[in-house]
Amino acid sequence: MRASDRMFSGSIGKTYVAALMLKLVEEGKASLDEKISYWLGDKPWFGRLPNAKQITLRSLLNHTSGIPNHAEDKEFFEAVKKDPNDAQTHERLIGYVLDKPPLAPVGTKFAYADTNYILIGLIIEKITGKSYYSVLEQQILQPLHLNDTLSSDQRVMPGVVSGYIDSDNPFGLPAKVCTNGRDVLNPAIEWTGGGLASTAGDLARWGWLLLGGRVLKEASLKEMLTGVEIGPGIKYGLGIGIVDTRLGPAYGHNGEFPGFGSTLMYFPRYRISVAVQVNTDPEGKAKTPGREGAIDLAEIIVEHIQAHK
Repeated sequence: MRASDRMFSGSIGKTYVAALMLKLVEEGKASLDEKISYWLGDKPWFGRLPNAKQITLRSLLNHTSGIPNHAEDKEFFEAVKKDPNDAQTHERLIGYVLDKPPLAPVGTKFAYADTNYILIGLIIEKITGKSYYSVLEQQILQPLHLNDTLSSDQRVMPGVVSGYIDSDNPFGLPAKVCTNGRDVLNPAIEWTGGGLASTAGDLARWGWLLLGGRVLKEASLKEMLTGVEIGPGIKYGLGIGIVDTRLGPAYGHNGEFPGFGSTLMYFPRYRISVAVQVNTDPEGKAKTPGREGAIDLAEIIVEHIQAHK
């Protein structure tokens, strides 16, 4: 495996969604504490969202909206098992949480949900009048020369390596889920919950650009890195995880897609970015590096830098 091998990067795609949304805030086209009914209130299903009238843009970005996660819904699992080739429309994905009781009042409890970011994708499209992927290409991928990062909006993804998963996985997928860039699970189903294929090289560079202050204004980056507590030494900001490590605070995100696992971490004290990708399911039986592996690698890099000063 090489740093130039392309894999599905899962929820690391949320870092791009959050960056685009904050760019729109910088342009005065949105406000973090505005109710999302301003953009989506005319949707016929909107009133059936848990906490519909109280949801703010900020609460979607930091997962405190109280909306359940459609990706953990039993009906969603059954639909994927029945037809893994079906991308499912964005509004169908939202449909899995309609009329469900909220997990908590808005802004009071962290509860990770891909559904939050599907809603943000719809808001981005409402504000810009363009598809999310075209905005991503124009605003981030092209100008930052992230040429190895592709939108997962096609059935065959060029250059994506083979991926593997436990045979007893909950989706009922075969052990080898991806061959010659074609995954048995349609990657378009992720959309703004993830929705990208990338390389470790591109991911590391993206982390260095975004979290090193080269994409957003200082005030926007400060908002992104203001987190809510989700566990000992762990917070979640606006599309970014914040973790205490032996190298000081680290910012980043994990990503999973059946057959693939990714971790991105930026260490501000040393201004280095590390990305790790594996072509097997990190939730399965295989031992995968994950966050601790990325920290170990960063520590080796820091030791190397200090030894050559």
